[in-house]
Amino acid sequence: MEKKDLIIRIAGQGGEGVISIGDFIAAACARAGQEVTTYKTFPAEIKGGYAMYQVRTSLDRIFNPGDAFDILCAFNGEAFTKNQHLLVPGTAVVYERP
Repeated sequence: MEKKDLIIRIAGQGGEGVISIGDFIAAACARAGQEVTTYKTFPAEIKGGYAMYQVRTSLDRIFNPGDAFDILCAFNGEAFTKNQHLLVPGTAVVYERP
């Protein structure tokens, strides 16, 4: 079965730009004429704590943000560790270890 959507998860520390980058990707996909759904979490702290933004985009109609992802962009070790158990073969990971 041909995959018709792309799910990108950006994760990191609150205040690192996770939500801003997610908003940018979602807006770019929408401007390109694609369907977009998003899901985001904000940390309870004023600055800091785990934040996540998931963008699902497709040329076809979509109804939810998805429960897995094709690309993980982890800003730090905590973000990678929190999402590591969700990685499956074929998942692209963007992460620079210190």
